[in-house]
Amino acid sequence: MSEHTGQQVETFTQHLMDTFGDKIWERFVAETGAEVMPEFEHMLEIKTLQGQGGSFCKVFTAEKIQKGSFLSISMGPMGRYINIHLMPEWDYDVPRFVLEGLISPNGGQVSLDLYPDKDLVPIYEDYIAAYDPLLEVYNGARANTEIAWEHSRQAFMRVFFSPFALLAFNVQPKSLEDWTGYADAYFDHWIGMLNTAEHLPQDQAQNRFDRRKRMKEILIANDPDRSAVVQMFGEELTSDIEQATML
Repeated sequence: MSEHTGQQVETFTQHLMDTFGDKIWERFVAETGAEVMPEFEHMLEIKTLQGQGGSFCKVFTAEKIQKGSFLSISMGPMGRYINIHLMPEWDYDVPRFVLEGLISPNGGQVSLDLYPDKDLVPIYEDYIAAYDPLLEVYNGARANTEIAWEHSRQAFMRVFFSPFALLAFNVQPKSLEDWTGYADAYFDHWIGMLNTAEHLPQDQAQNRFDRRKRMKEILIANDPDRSAVVQMFGEELTSDIEQATML
């Protein structure tokens, strides 16, 4: 490999790392007409306790959307952390879209899922049938031998995930193009469900609200990385980030 070609590959790899998640966020804003939530405008740029910039938390809302958030935390040469969380209003039977990743030059962690927010056992056949378009995407992803697929190492996260969750550790930057393709396909399914969704009966909507509220409590109480975020941003800003990016 020539020096020129090596530099091109390095530049492209860095671009993949710097822009991972951007396409999904741009689609979300464009296809829902989402606009920034004024109460979170102060988080469009966030800094560490040491004054380091390069991080942001975008929080938008739209019709049928309670909140959509895009958190990106710069960690310098170590890479970046991203979390895109698209949350429909709880009175629609639409899953939450989540794309999360610790993007590192030396390999990181990425997960993608459509959180169902309901008990799937009583409706298993109907649920699987509704997600049939994703089955080919899911199986194709799992057949990708360049990615070392695993299940979450956190018990509480395994409770939250759907049967179509994709998660891997030691994700190399060269695999981020594949991940973007998977996320694009999952977003296609998600936006289709959102566009055709109708209001749920009040009791079902309340169940979704209560379930999400409990999941938020579990996540905050058990997040193994929260203390590291507090050290980076302080307790007040960490709490703001939680309110911005969770339910």
